[in-house]
Amino acid sequence: MKAHKTIAVLVISLFSFSILFAQVDLKSKTEKELAELQEQIKIELAERKKAKSILAQKELETSEKIVIPEEYLIFKANEDFTEVTIVGIRIDDGEKRVNFEKSIKDKIVQIPSEIQGIPVTKLEPEYEIRGNSDVPEGVVQNITNWRPDNGNRATIYIHIKNLYIPDGIKITPYCFAGTSVDYVRLPEDLEEIPGNCFKNSMLKGITVPSSVKKIGEFAFYNCGHISRDNSGYIEYEQADFEINFNEGLEEIGVAAFAQNKIKILEFPESLRKIKVAAFRVKTIEKVIFNEGLEYIGGGCFYYDDRNEGIEGARFINYDLVLPKNLVYLGSYAFKNTGIKSVSFPKNLKAAGQEAFYDCNNLESLEFEEDFAPYIDGDSLADVCKGEKIEKSLLLQKKLKSVKCNLENKKFMIKE
Repeated sequence: MKAHKTIAVLVISLFSFSILFAQVDLKSKTEKELAELQEQIKIELAERKKAKSILAQKELETSEKIVIPEEYLIFKANEDFTEVTIVGIRIDDGEKRVNFEKSIKDKIVQIPSEIQGIPVTKLEPEYEIRGNSDVPEGVVQNITNWRPDNGNRATIYIHIKNLYIPDGIKITPYCFAGTSVDYVRLPEDLEEIPGNCFKNSMLKGITVPSSVKKIGEFAFYNCGHISRDNSGYIEYEQADFEINFNEGLEEIGVAAFAQNKIKILEFPESLRKIKVAAFRVKTIEKVIFNEGLEYIGGGCFYYDDRNEGIEGARFINYDLVLPKNLVYLGSYAFKNTGIKSVSFPKNLKAAGQEAFYDCNNLESLEFEEDFAPYIDGDSLADVCKGEKIEKSLLLQKKLKSVKCNLENKKFMIKE
C-alpha cells in the first residue's frame, strides 16, 4: 500500500512538472538550450510513463504464472507433427468456465510453450465468419468474450486479464481482436505485430519488444474500453493507453494506434516511418520524435473533434520540433491541433497540403533560409493556416517566402 501511495505522489509530481515545461517560451532559447530542454522533457515523459505502467509489465515477467490446461485449448499440428498452432482457448461448459475464470482472476495466465511434447509456434483465429457463412451450432452462444470484427473471430473466448506469451510463438491478425485482455507480454523474438491483432480489445497498454520491426495496420486500434454496470445497463469508458517502444522498431502501420486515449509518445531512434492516421487520437499532449524518422504519413495526428466542442485539443501550446532527418510530411498530419510553434528541418523534401491547417494557436515558424521543399500548393502558406496566422502579416509573408520547389517533386508520396 505504501509503495502504491509513493507511485501516486510521483505521478502527480511529474504531471505538475510537465505543466511547467509547457509554459516555457522557446522563442528566446538558443539551439543548445532548446536541445537541453527537449532532453529534460524526454526524461520527464519517460519517468511519467514508468510510474504508470512499468510495474504491470514487470509483474508479467516475474510473477508466478498459471499455464492454460490442454483440455481448454483448440489446437492442430502441421503435417509432420513438429509444430502446434493454437486456434482457440475456450470452455464450452458454463460452470467450468465460470470456475476457471474465478481461479485466474488477477493472475497471470500463460500460453503453453508445448503440447504433448510438440512446441507451440503460432496463435491464430479458429475460423472466419464472412457474410452468411454457416456457424457451427451452439458455438456463438458458448462464447463469453467474442465480438465480430470484419467477420473474423479471435483466439480467446474466456476472460483473461493478464496474458503471458512465451518466446518462439508467432501471433496472427485478429488473434486478440475484441478480447478482454488488459496486459499482454509479447514474445521477445517476435518480428512483427500483425494488423488488427488487438483491435477493439480492452488492452490498456503495450511494451513492444526490441525484436519487433513492424507494427501492422489497425494493430491496436480503439483499445482500452472498460465496461461497468450503471443501474442495470452497461456503460463503456476508455482507459489511458500506455506505449513503451523499444529500439528496433522501424515502421508503424496505418491507424495502428488510432482511436486510443494516448497522452504522451516517445519514439525509438530506429523508427523510420509512421504511416497514415497512425495516431489519430484526441488526447495527445506531447511527442518526442527521434532524429532518424524520415516519414510522417497523412493525417497522422489529425482528429476532427469540432463536433465535440473541443476543437484543437491536442498539443495545447506545444512547441513542436520535427525530426532532423524528416524527408516527407503528409497532408493533414497535424491539422486541427493546438501547436504553438513549429521548427521545420532543413532536410524536409516534401510537405502535403494543410499539414498544419486549423492550428489556431500557431504563432511561430522556424526554418533555415535555404529551406526549399516540394509543397502540395504554391507556398508554405498552403501547409500552415490558423487564426493567429490570419492576423499576422509578418507570418503570412514568412510563409509565402517558401515557394514550392519542383525539383523535389519526386519525394512527394501518394497516400
